[in-house]
Amino acid sequence: MKLFSIALSLSLFLIYNNDLLAHPIETEAEYKEIIVKQHKDLLAKFSQSSLVVSSLLEANKKNVGIVKIMQLDANWQLNRKLQKSVMQTSLASQIIEFIKNPTFDISEMMVLDKNGVLVAVSPKPTDYWQGDEDKFQQPIRINGDYIGPTKWDSSASTYQFFYCLLIKDEDQKVIGVLVTGLDVTKQYLEHQSIQNQ
Repeated sequence: MKLFSIALSLSLFLIYNNDLLAHPIETEAEYKEIIVKQHKDLLAKFSQSSLVVSSLLEANKKNVGIVKIMQLDANWQLNRKLQKSVMQTSLASQIIEFIKNPTFDISEMMVLDKNGVLVAVSPKPTDYWQGDEDKFQQPIRINGDYIGPTKWDSSASTYQFFYCLLIKDEDQKVIGVLVTGLDVTKQYLEHQSIQNQ
């Protein structure tokens, strides 16, 4: 019975993902590539939208310095006013709409300024400052898109990987990073367990 259930889940997964019908998944990298492909244009357009760009330009004007950023980060979990400033804005509302939309595999999204500070986010992450993490540093280091490892994320309560896009202004100067948590579905995990048997 369990084998039938797994086979049924895998069949539904393949039907849901047309790209998979042409070429069955062999590796995690292939699966991630398909998910990124399904979201790339949407996220690229969003990252260059006037709402994102203007929010980043405004946030970057503040330039409060690393000491102040560290103080804010240390109090992030208790500071409701700070949380509200990045979770209850028009940009955060747009992020929430992406997450709620069942046609996307988005479980988490954050817009980070040029210092790795949250500008808008949903759901609430553990830290206010993301500047010491690969999801912020890698897109800057490679000057382009970064796909992180798949892992459990407690703030989003899901297995996901981060797809991170560098955001530049019209002069091609880095103004921020769009970090999107893309959900690794239950069906994928079942598919992996079948392959490992």
